[in-house]
Amino acid sequence: MLGALTAASVASAQTSKPDAASDSSTVPALQTLVRQPGSEMAAVVERFDADRDALARRYDAIDSPEQRARMRAFYGGWKARLGEVDFAKLGQEGRVDYVLLDHYLTHELALLDRRDKMRREAAPLLPFADRLLALQDARRDLQPVDPRAAARTLFNVARQVDSLRAVLDAPSPAAGAKPAAGAARHSSAPAVTKTVANRAAEVLRRLRPGLLLVAQGSVREAQRRAHRVRAHAAGKDRRDPHSGDPGRWRGARNGGGQQ
Repeated sequence: MLGALTAASVASAQTSKPDAASDSSTVPALQTLVRQPGSEMAAVVERFDADRDALARRYDAIDSPEQRARMRAFYGGWKARLGEVDFAKLGQEGRVDYVLLDHYLTHELALLDRRDKMRREAAPLLPFADRLLALQDARRDLQPVDPRAAARTLFNVARQVDSLRAVLDAPSPAAGAKPAAGAARHSSAPAVTKTVANRAAEVLRRLRPGLLLVAQGSVREAQRRAHRVRAHAAGKDRRDPHSGDPGRWRGARNGGGQQ
């Protein structure tokens, strides 16, 4: 019985075998899979992407003085180097990559110019932004923390913020009313549009996380310095009998202390 079933299965498979013509429809045209020569600019584009990503990780304080200068130098340097490539000697794909990269660099440089313009517009509301961003740059550069200098900067910024708030919160003079003593103060308020004000608020929102890290680092460094001072003073007391209580050491020298 089992032998009969096996023989029937083999016979069925042989009779149902598709012909070569119908089976070839499931195989793609191999010519489309033949690898064509790649773009001569492929390695250039990969290097650009890697360098840009590395800089983005290194300069993580967005729009800081160092970040702006470094990215402008980066895009400008790449555009200058790209101009040294002989476009006429590139293949079709290489020319496409060349044009795309050149347009991208031009676009990024234009964006930097646009951000500079927007920064100048918001400067009356954020005159302290670069000083705070410089603190983040110093932290990212692993520079030694100076708690006093950082605290002085934050204190001065806080005073400037309070002054700006007083100017901006001053009531506007009524129409046709005689200017009062505070009118001159109100007239000194920065004249900015609502769009610029919203943009300044967004910049402040981005500043907060970095400022928190700077403040935490300054506190830790101040605590370490205070601990070193206390440890040094304690060691000096153990070594020098004259650095402690004069009466106690005088009594010890006289033979047992005061009764």
